[in-house]
Amino acid sequence: MNTKSYTEELITERNLLINYLNQCNSFLKDMPKEQLWVTHHGKHLQFYTVDPVSHKRKYISTKELLYIRNLAQRDYDQKVRSVLERRIRTIDSFLKEEQQTDIHLVYHNLPDARKKLVVPIEQDDRQFVDQWISELFQAKPFREEDTTGYFTAKGERVRSKSEVIIADTLKELGIPYRYECPLELEYGIIIHPDFTILRISDRKVLYLEHLGKMDDPGYSENAISRISLFGRNGIFQGDRLFLTFETAQRPLDRRILREMLIRNFL
Repeated sequence: MNTKSYTEELITERNLLINYLNQCNSFLKDMPKEQLWVTHHGKHLQFYTVDPVSHKRKYISTKELLYIRNLAQRDYDQKVRSVLERRIRTIDSFLKEEQQTDIHLVYHNLPDARKKLVVPIEQDDRQFVDQWISELFQAKPFREEDTTGYFTAKGERVRSKSEVIIADTLKELGIPYRYECPLELEYGIIIHPDFTILRISDRKVLYLEHLGKMDDPGYSENAISRISLFGRNGIFQGDRLFLTFETAQRPLDRRILREMLIRNFL
């Protein structure tokens, strides 16, 4: 696990701990100060409250079970609150130290003139994405007779309205992609996946194919062959290959598309 991912996990954990701490404080705010004393009396339990100043005990009937449970929960939450506060302080201390020793800041704090003269020892996500996006490739050409004009928010020409939706949703979510970038498979076969996507969290390259005419038998047959071709090259659906579908009667669902992209590419 690299430092960045560990830091992100700690930030997520800290947010969760803060939420737990707020829950504890909310419950404890209006609770009585008496302490709960539990003792055995034969095979049964007896419950008492103990005054925190005089230390005098007062018997509580089991008819007041809700009150007894609240006192027990209060004692538990007080102990949990102490642990939560210590854990949050530990995380805060680590995050402060990590920020002060972040090797990426050494590069980012350089003047622009010096940045051009050095190569950073490790690329942060922003540098890695910028380099990935800037790499040149020869996209699949359009046929001369293809006069359709579908353009994305980035000004790219694509082949359908649905691909415009996919491309623009990827852009909106900040997910880097290349449209119809060539992919070389075994035996020198070159294909052009609809979208080649960089998942920043693990820097893994994934592929998204939009199958837009699944009600066309010939198209469906070719789509299955294409998916099989991916599989024969170790690119399996749900791992590195993801699919969207539509027919003339069932167009691409934007809500499902967005959720799928968030779940798999962020």
